Amino acid sequence: MQQKNMEKRFGTCIVLLFGLLASSCLYAQPDPLFVAPGGNVGIGVLQPNMKLDVGGDIHTSTSLRADGNNFLFSRGSVDGTNNVVFRYDANNTYLYPWGTGTATNTLIVGCPWCGSTAYTNLSVAGNISTSKELIVTGKTTLSQGLSVTGDVGVTGNIALTGTHLVFNSGPGVIDWGENSAGSLYFRQLKGEKGGIGSYHERMIIDHNGNVGIGTTSPRARLEIKDYANYEFGRITFRALNKDNCFNMHNTTRSGADKVGIWTEGLVYAQEFWAFSDERIKTNLVRANPQNDLSLLNNLKVTDFQYKDFIAHGNGINRGFIAQEVEKVFPQAVTRNTEFIPDIFDVAEKLSLKDGILAITTNKPHKLATNDIVRLISDGKVLELQVKVLNEHTFTVKGTELPTDHLFVYGKKVNDFRVVDYQQLFSLGISAMQQLSKEVDALKAENEMLKKQNAANCKTISADHDELASILARLEKLEALDGGVKTAQK
Repeated sequence: MQQKNMEKRFGTCIVLLFGLLASSCLYAQPDPLFVAPGGNVGIGVLQPNMKLDVGGDIHTSTSLRADGNNFLFSRGSVDGTNNVVFRYDANNTYLYPWGTGTATNTLIVGCPWCGSTAYTNLSVAGNISTSKELIVTGKTTLSQGLSVTGDVGVTGNIALTGTHLVFNSGPGVIDWGENSAGSLYFRQLKGEKGGIGSYHERMIIDHNGNVGIGTTSPRARLEIKDYANYEFGRITFRALNKDNCFNMHNTTRSGADKVGIWTEGLVYAQEFWAFSDERIKTNLVRANPQNDLSLLNNLKVTDFQYKDFIAHGNGINRGFIAQEVEKVFPQAVTRNTEFIPDIFDVAEKLSLKDGILAITTNKPHKLATNDIVRLISDGKVLELQVKVLNEHTFTVKGTELPTDHLFVYGKKVNDFRVVDYQQLFSLGISAMQQLSKEVDALKAENEMLKKQNAANCKTISADHDELASILARLEKLEALDGGVKTAQK
């Protein structure tokens, strides 16, 4: 009887709704059910906009199922802002923000405003893929993979149960935990991006903290077993001229130098050891110490300060001028491409129009059209080709050009000279050996002179004694001669 009465009441509500007389049912039930003329059903909603429109929370003890492709969470209208969509197709399941507002570019996992006790961890058994930005404020555990084509911002920890972190744009790979030692590998894939296959070993940090570049078993805190080929311009020489200098002509040396470390700053170390085993060398020719001494005497030691005092400080340095060394000992000088601080000043005036920046300097810039100049603005370094307007003004083209606070460093040159101090060191050793020989010869000569002088002194002493004896005898003779003359008188 009670079931029939409930069915009657429900049927009455439907009839009343279709007859637009819903007020009696609306106020008769605490959580009314409405069926609109279009077939939409509302629970706690007078005008349902969907097939089922609920004006409160939904609780289910089993599953909430949607047979369509999308499951949408919306704070406003469906086509509005700040919506989150679950989407499924034949291949993937997606979770992404969607809508017309600017806030829909970012998916934030966690509760940044909930305090330290909030549950903000994310545990994913599959892959995460986003083309925008993923921000996680708590701990993230991934047992499969994370694929992000945008930025990743994490204020907590990322715990990966795998051993690979792949960067598709590189394609780069970071591997860890591959062995019991727990080394950290930085690798570059040989094949297609995104896969783990054959790769190039680039760098390793082993369990002792040793860093290896070009080697997987570094024997020191830093071991570099690889190099980059760099072509230096060489100064070749033929023979010594009458002034004990080399006749020179500029050439490019065949083959490239193998550069392992390149730095514009200082290198501090307690010791320096160089490979010098005879078995790795050929064409051994002994240096001529006499010539080396002559060369060394022609080198000029100079005190100087660097123009770029920002990089090198403003202290007094002592060393050599490469151009001067080049004239005397050219094999110790090489040439390469570098920027020189020949302007090194803040631009006096800037004028940007149609993507062309006109730069006016305080002093003559001494640039030529098509030169490359280095510009610095807010920590950003630009190296651009110039077109000269006059001795104080030139123009450059580019994107994101500064309009104020521009520092003009200087131009790019292809004859920047560097000195091989190892060559000068060896030259100095050879010259000192010659000095040592000459000093030894002078010592030997001096010793011989000493001996000769001692012998001469002995001879002189004997002669002196003999002379004294002769004088004594002469005095006696003179005395006898005087006595004879007196007796005769």
